[in-house]
Amino acid sequence: MGLLPTDADLATELDCVPTEDEFPSGLVSGSLQVDVLAPADVEVVVHLVEGSLFMAADIISEKDITLNLNLPPELVHDALLQLQHNYEAYDGAIQVRHTHDDCWMMCVKDEVSENVEPFYIEKKPYTRSEIMTLAFVAYAQPIPRHVLKFYRGQNTPAHVTKLESAGFVAKINLPVDDPALTEVMAKYTDDLEAERFEREFSGPVEMLDELPTEPSVEKKTRKIQPSTYACFVTTPKFAGYFNLPQDPAEMKAALETWKDIYGLLN
Repeated sequence: MGLLPTDADLATELDCVPTEDEFPSGLVSGSLQVDVLAPADVEVVVHLVEGSLFMAADIISEKDITLNLNLPPELVHDALLQLQHNYEAYDGAIQVRHTHDDCWMMCVKDEVSENVEPFYIEKKPYTRSEIMTLAFVAYAQPIPRHVLKFYRGQNTPAHVTKLESAGFVAKINLPVDDPALTEVMAKYTDDLEAERFEREFSGPVEMLDELPTEPSVEKKTRKIQPSTYACFVTTPKFAGYFNLPQDPAEMKAALETWKDIYGLLN
C-alpha cells in the first residue's frame, strides 16, 4: 500500500488504523486546526508537510516538522518522499530535495534558478559582502581566522558569526603544520609580504633616497607562535543548500565559477 491508500486498501488493511495513543486528538500548526487523521486523510499530512517546506523557505529538518505538526515521524518522512516524487513527476520549476542528514528543502531547480534569482536574492538577509565571505571560506577552506580577516577585512568576525548562526560555517582547530593549510598559508605569506612592501615603499620615487639603508634597531616584541589555528570550514548544510559535493576537494572544483566571480585568491 502506498502513502495515499485507496478505498480497497482501507477495506483490507484495518490494522493500519492508528490508535488514540499514536495520534493526538487534534493537530495544530500555527492557526490551522486539523481534526483527527484517519488513514484516508494521509493526503492532509502531505499537504501540511508541503506547507511547512514552503513557509520555511529554507532547509528544515524532519524533526522540526514532526514537532511543529505533532505528527508521527514515519508519516512525515513518507510525506517528504511522496512530495519529492510528486514534484519530479510534475517536472516543473520547483523541487523538493533532500539536502543532508534528515533535512529537506523546497527550492527552484538549478536550470531555472539563474533567471529568477533577482526575485529572491534581494529579499535574503545577507549582504553581498557576507556572501563573498561565505564564498571565500568555501573555496579556501580550511582557512585560519586571521587569514580570512586579512582577505575579507575588519567586518569578517561579524560575517562569520552570522554565517555560523545560519549553520553554513563551522570553526575547527588545526595544527599549524597541518597539510591542509599549506597552500592557503603559502599564499597568505606571499600576499602579506607584498602588502608590507607596498605599504613601506609606496612613497614618491624621489623620496626613495631618504629611506634608511641600515636595518632598524627598534626593539620589537616577539610574538608567540601558536600551535593551532582556529579555522573555518563549510558545513554539510552549506553543501546541501547549494547542491554542492560534500567532499571539500570536489566542492572546490565545483566552485571554480565562484572563484572567477569573486576573484578569490587570484
